[in-house]
Amino acid sequence: MRRLILSAFLLVLTVSEAFSQAAHVPLTSARAGINFFSPQQDIDIGNEAAHAAAKQLPLVRDARINQYVQAIAQRILDSSAVNRNRFLFHVVNSPEVQSVALPNGAIYLYRGLLALTSNDAQLAALIAHEISHIQYRHATAQLSRQLLVQAPTSLSTGFPMSEGWKDGLVKLGVVFGVNAPFLHYSPEQESEASAMTAKLLPIPVPG
Repeated sequence: MRRLILSAFLLVLTVSEAFSQAAHVPLTSARAGINFFSPQQDIDIGNEAAHAAAKQLPLVRDARINQYVQAIAQRILDSSAVNRNRFLFHVVNSPEVQSVALPNGAIYLYRGLLALTSNDAQLAALIAHEISHIQYRHATAQLSRQLLVQAPTSLSTGFPMSEGWKDGLVKLGVVFGVNAPFLHYSPEQESEASAMTAKLLPIPVPG
């Protein structure tokens, strides 16, 4: 979700204190709730959003920064049961304090947000928080709620499980880019992601 997350960042820093105590536990599946989309559609919708992001977001090309973020992310993925091959991590060359987590597993961390972190634990907490949003399928849950308001009749006809569901979303005015409304999570979803963050954080290897 493309958003200002200064307050969320402070919350994540609190969660990051659990970094040295978190156990290696498998990540649970998505919370029960309204979601009219399949896991495969999460990937399809995320791919559409990633295509838009590639045109909109300037990425950091510094290999050292990218390798650092990748290394921290890999430690999180190695300590959990999530599908590590699904996730891609990018650093956006912008001073804004924001992040974007797309439902296909693409995560964008803005340079301005990274500048606020002072150690590996804080960065790990931010990454784990975004992974949690994706694992809980929060984006398509938000899109499902959006459809309940915008197009309740279409849901009664079997949409979005019909073959033309993607074109149908476009006709309904659904935006797939990084500014998509369904990438703005509810306070409840933010709380769920924060609660899962500590479980995702790996135990640091003594060095």
